[in-house]
Amino acid sequence: MFATLVVSLLFFAVGIIVLVSGILTLQSNYKAPANRSFFAITVAIAIWSSGMALSTLAPDAAMCENFRRFSAIGWGTFYAILLHFIMIITGKSSSIKKWWFYLCLYLPAFLSLFAFAIPNAFNPNPYNLHQTDYGWTNVAQHNIWDWIFYAYYIGFLLIGLLLLYRSMKESSDKITRKQAGTILLSLIFALVLGTITDVVLSSIYNDLPQMAPIIMLIPVLSIYHVLQKDSFGITEGINKNTNYISIFASVLLYILLSAIQIFLSNKSFIVDSKAFDETVTRGIIIQLQMFISIYLVLKENRPGYISAVTLNSIGLLSAIAFLIKYESIVSLPGIISYSSVLVLVTIIKNYKKEIFDYIRRINTQIIKEKFYSSIFKQAPIGIAIMNDKRHTKNEGFEDININPMYAKFLVGQKKNCREKHG
Repeated sequence: MFATLVVSLLFFAVGIIVLVSGILTLQSNYKAPANRSFFAITVAIAIWSSGMALSTLAPDAAMCENFRRFSAIGWGTFYAILLHFIMIITGKSSSIKKWWFYLCLYLPAFLSLFAFAIPNAFNPNPYNLHQTDYGWTNVAQHNIWDWIFYAYYIGFLLIGLLLLYRSMKESSDKITRKQAGTILLSLIFALVLGTITDVVLSSIYNDLPQMAPIIMLIPVLSIYHVLQKDSFGITEGINKNTNYISIFASVLLYILLSAIQIFLSNKSFIVDSKAFDETVTRGIIIQLQMFISIYLVLKENRPGYISAVTLNSIGLLSAIAFLIKYESIVSLPGIISYSSVLVLVTIIKNYKKEIFDYIRRINTQIIKEKFYSSIFKQAPIGIAIMNDKRHTKNEGFEDININPMYAKFLVGQKKNCREKHG
């Protein structure tokens, strides 16, 4: 059970981290086609990963198949969207504008959805499910539909790699070549490792879970950082002071605490002990989740804020669904807690933004004052700050009322006056 929980938590955490990077990129410049395409990639992986997480924990094969079909919406469309994105960033926009391009690009994705996501008579049993120590896993049957998908994902990835390679070789900009190479290497690594784990090893060892969504975290984050560096001139940069290892660990811990809450509802997991108090335990978990949310928004800037909002929104929707389905007020404290945290982290984020803007204005003013003070002092002509016929002091210029050249002029005038009146 522990191994199943770990695998499921990894899937959930990957889905949230990937989705956060997509939201941030879309916020940077939602009008850019590459940003919209990258956001679609992250949505596909989030569906893929969350479906795998739910199917791993499914109570029976029928429920597992339903979640697998939901997951197929993500992995069935992912490779077409990825190739579309690569064509955008490599400048193949002329083909994208033609109607036949979309037909050729997304037809394999529609076939994959038809075969693996939509129940039909042509592929009535798309999954060969087995219960293992890692939860439910699927053993590839290598039928005609599987081979069509293999040709689809390998072919599209190879085309994308070729486009990136040509872009890396043909570009005259050193930074663009470097970033294209980064994406190229990350996709090669994901292709090789994903094929080994999800096709080769899963066919040999039936107990091994499919890990492709977790592997895809590597190229997605590589692409995200490339976009934020404006290497292809398609987006605006954002704050780089973000530790994704910290965010990943925080999200994973938050989901683990949520899983413990779910287990508390199952009496078979409750320890029969006088020292155990379910209400106290739930309260502690909620407080820890609140602490994680506040930490994310305080420490990790916009990515942390979006992660906190995503986690608590999912928790809130789950609590509301539980309340409606079971007509029980057990989830009411959770609804109040999740709602309160959403309000709290939003207030903190807005307060941080106000402080940041205020500090930036102060720093800008200091720079301006130093600049004008430097000009005032080094000007080749005499300058005096006057109020009527008197010199006045200006605090913005460090209480200076005359510059050195004007002082020199006054000294000369005073000397001439003394000589004249002897």
